[in-house]
Amino acid sequence: PVWSLHGRMKQKQRTGSLDQFAASTPGGILLCTDVAARGLDIPSVDWIVQFDAPQDPSLFVHRVGRTARMGRSGRATLLLNPNEEPSYVNFLRKRKVPLVASLPQPNDGADDGSQPLQSQSLVPLPLHSPSPEASEASEASELLFGVGEVSARLRRCNERDRALMDKAVRAFVSHIRAYLGHHLRYIFRLEELPVGDLATSLGLLRLPKMIELKKVPPALLKTFQPSAIDPKTVPFREKAREKQRQKNLKKKQEEDQGEANLADGASPSSGKHPHPPQKQAQDLHLPAAKRHKIDALQDDLELDEDWKLFKKLKKGRITEDQFDVQSEANQAKVQKEMDKKRFRSTKKKKQKKRKMMLKENKNKPATGSHSQIA
Repeated sequence: PVWSLHGRMKQKQRTGSLDQFAASTPGGILLCTDVAARGLDIPSVDWIVQFDAPQDPSLFVHRVGRTARMGRSGRATLLLNPNEEPSYVNFLRKRKVPLVASLPQPNDGADDGSQPLQSQSLVPLPLHSPSPEASEASEASELLFGVGEVSARLRRCNERDRALMDKAVRAFVSHIRAYLGHHLRYIFRLEELPVGDLATSLGLLRLPKMIELKKVPPALLKTFQPSAIDPKTVPFREKAREKQRQKNLKKKQEEDQGEANLADGASPSSGKHPHPPQKQAQDLHLPAAKRHKIDALQDDLELDEDWKLFKKLKKGRITEDQFDVQSEANQAKVQKEMDKKRFRSTKKKKQKKRKMMLKENKNKPATGSHSQIA
């Protein structure tokens, strides 16, 4: 069994996960953030596996301190990239925290009680061969641990379920931003992080558009091979969410078509307008980037509201008719909020333009007859 423990959970949920993990027999896995680094006393924790080094180096000792308590034995493993290992190992050695570089063996454990706590540094295996001339050792290791197959399966799952695909993208973005937040930036440098391999390990279909990735050398991005599947075509497995997504896409296409018709001076196509003319006029005064940003925010808010309703529908708290009614009400509410946001943005733009014109008129020399002093 696997449990989670992180800062976004309510206290009751945290306590429940912790109690179930502590009482699990013969064992279990607790996936947690640094929320669990201090103050937890769980007996018989055999392994602490750190997927990455803590942002604050002082938390390293607290992390590994969750095992080998009360005279018991335990082990801790830290996963490091090749560019991180030498400097970080030396850094911890100066803090009197020795690390032993090793790979886990199939029968390696802490069951006999004779092994002391040992903090290990483990260099992760490559996610795929960067070239046909890859070493035989790397190929053998990949076959042994099945890293490539796991990444391929994750990608296939992401190609079939939009919810999983979105979670993988959020995990990638969070990891990149957390990596930039390391206190030891001279060790954990984004310019040396194998970003392409990271994206492959999460099964991403495309690399997200992030300003942070501009710092990454192209050589570290070329190891990622995009999927042949277009992310825009990936559906939700839940029928209600997919139905709402298709509805939003159709609505967005009608809006774009209406804007294009207004921009060309042609009359919009007959039928029900998705938005009142006032909103369309406001959009035409906004820059394209700002307009797309507001539209994307509106789509996210509508999907979020529909997902909340879908969970109620799944638990039987509301009927399908109530779902449709409340969904339309939520869309109208979100639309009203976004119209206000568009109006405020347009108003700010006009005010800024008016100030610039006043400033130019003030600095412009007056034209006319001036008395000159001979």
